[in-house]
Order: sequence, then C-alpha cells, then structure tokens
Amino acid sequence: MASEVAFVCDHTKLVESHAYPSSAKNLTEEDIAMYKCDNTTRTMLLEAIHPPQDFRHAVQISTHCYAVYHGASQGPSNPIGYCHVLKDSAGHWCCTNNSCKRKTGNSKQVKVRHICAHLHVLFCILRLSVIASDTTSSSQASSLVSSTQDSLGVSRSSTISLNLKRKVPYPVPQEVLTACRDLSDISCFVPPQTICELCASPLSAGRRHPGQGPDDVSYLLTPSIFSVVEIQVKFCTNKDCKAMH
Repeated sequence: MASEVAFVCDHTKLVESHAYPSSAKNLTEEDIAMYKCDNTTRTMLLEAIHPPQDFRHAVQISTHCYAVYHGASQGPSNPIGYCHVLKDSAGHWCCTNNSCKRKTGNSKQVKVRHICAHLHVLFCILRLSVIASDTTSSSQASSLVSSTQDSLGVSRSSTISLNLKRKVPYPVPQEVLTACRDLSDISCFVPPQTICELCASPLSAGRRHPGQGPDDVSYLLTPSIFSVVEIQVKFCTNKDCKAMH
C-alpha cells in the first residue's frame, strides 16, 4: 500500500501460505548477450534487467502460459507490470496485453507482426533456461523471429535508401503525360534492371509484391487510361542489401 497502512482482505489471506514457484527466472546479462536481436531491443532488455525487489521477469503459470514482467505502463492497460504470454495451438507465443497486440508498418501493403517487450523478455530467458519442457522449440522460435526481423530490417532500409535516389518531376512534363497513352497495350510491368542500383549485385526474377494478397488487383490510372495491370518487383540477391526494386 502506498500509504503504508496495513490492509487485509479475503484475497490477501489466500496468499499468506503459498509455494514459491520454482520456475521463476530473471534476465541476466549473459542471456541478453546471447540473444539474437537488434541494438534497440538489446538496449531495452538491458534497461529492464533490474526489476523491483522480489519481482521476477518470468514465472511459469502452466505449460503454455507465463507471467512476464517488463515494468508498469503509464496508462491503464498494465498498471502492475505483468502480462500473460500464451502459446497457441500452432506453437506461437502471443502477449495478452491489448497495447501489445498490434501490427507494425505504416505501409498499406506490408504489415509485420509486432514483437513486444514481454515476448522479447520471455524469448531471451527461454533461450538459456531449462524451466520449461519446450525450451528448445521456444529457443528456435526466438532465433527464427530475430532472423526474420533482421532480414526485414535490412531489406526495408536498403529499399528506402534506393528510393531516396529517385525523384518524380512536378508538375509532370507534358511529354510524360503524352507517353502514358502508349501504355494501353501493356498488361505487366516488371523492373528493367538486372543488377541492384545500390550494390550492383544480381536481382531476382520478377515477382508479386510480398505485401500483395492473392486477390489484390493493381490499376494503371492516367488521364486517358484506367485498366487492370500486373506490377512485379525484383529483390537484390545480396543478403546484406535485399533492396526491393
């Protein structure tokens, strides 16, 4: 109690006698050093490495449920600091905090699954601990998530760098508008480049945009044309670039 006044109710009586959970675990610097993540995530984990007294970062509630601590939020969504992290039938861990259950990415075409701080804390701990029977699978899932995030981050950064080198004239010159009338017979647009404009590595073959659904349709819209077309993209094959053209 903030007022330091003794308080008793039926709930406090229930916890007067309890068994301390043997599966409680705290983050360590060694855990964080071994965890595959970006610098921002690593900094976040290091800042959260010292919880309040008698708090534990992760406490196993059941085979498929953990209570994970990452500090109380300023809003009403998580005043205590603990959130339940559950494993679904497909083996994926998900946080039950409403503030964490969201998609990231401002693009209408691409939505990336958000890995919240509670998931990072649990993945980091499970990677080096044997507090659950499914530690190995959780560690592999953690590595896969981290690798996916790193891959998306490299491709996105390279694509932004590539697009910063491009520009569209405004007002659009009349010769460009006139040339648009010659596009009426084209039904598929594929980047003509064969090498990456950033690192000169070979490009992949043309493919649909990764954020485009199977039923999504593209339209060519000009002052004189409105028609359905196919638009493809190419990716740099250099794993350190992966820019989308």
